[in-house]
Amino acid sequence: MNRATTFVTLLTSIFITTAALAQVPSPVVVKNSGEFAQAQSYWQLQENTQDLMSSGFQSPRQMAIQGLSRALENDLDQNLPRYYVWKKVNRRPELPPINFNRKKHFGKWIKDPTGSSCMNVSDLILKRDSKTAIQTVPADICEVASGTWEDPYSGQIFTESKDMNIDHMVPLKHAYLSGAWKWPAEKRCYYANYMENDFHLLTVSARENMVKADKGPDKYLPPNSASICNYLKQWNQVKLTWGLIFLPAEVDAIQKMAQKGGCDAKDLAIDRRQVLKDRSLIEAGLPACKKPAKNLIQ
Repeated sequence: MNRATTFVTLLTSIFITTAALAQVPSPVVVKNSGEFAQAQSYWQLQENTQDLMSSGFQSPRQMAIQGLSRALENDLDQNLPRYYVWKKVNRRPELPPINFNRKKHFGKWIKDPTGSSCMNVSDLILKRDSKTAIQTVPADICEVASGTWEDPYSGQIFTESKDMNIDHMVPLKHAYLSGAWKWPAEKRCYYANYMENDFHLLTVSARENMVKADKGPDKYLPPNSASICNYLKQWNQVKLTWGLIFLPAEVDAIQKMAQKGGCDAKDLAIDRRQVLKDRSLIEAGLPACKKPAKNLIQ
């Protein structure tokens, strides 16, 4: 084989190899997944049947045993889980195959699931959280115009609905990356509209809601220090109820801020009965999202 033939053979080999590589699909890289993509492990809050007790806030697990279970001490049903404990999972969290899209993954506010009013869920929450009787828009009795709201995050008082937003305690994008991307469309829709307790959705100032955005407790906490313990409890309870994961930085922040804020066991206690009630209501309420979910990514 002469040099010219060798050269042609080499070029042909390179071309074939390059063409073959071009046919191999590149791994999917989900944009804007931030710290979820960087995490090497994650945490879960789980029910534990053992009677575990501890003191202090030396570790997330100890904090969970002491702080999140005391409300259950008088529960005499020994056959059901009584305590919630942290479990570390030493593998990277799974990432969704496609980027988060609020409209396509969670949809819009749905109409009153009970059918007892013409309001959608956002207006129902405005009505629920107002300390005085609400006034509706003159041309539309389905839309709240004014009331009296105390922003739990800033402590400020507002009277115009335009100054308020409805906040998801665990924001939609954060929930999506924490595991909601695996859910069927109906469950994602219902998560976005769940109003069977008074903390999953909250009326907060538009400004604070914008500052919070999709951040976890490691990057956002309410400026109103008096609300921090309750905020941490509610954050934990939403994630526990819906089976969402916690990132290490998130757990560290919860531990440190609970200690710094002087949160005691009572402040952080999660009532198992409320968790079980919410889970039952979630299953029962999914039909309310059957029709809206048809327009979502399945």
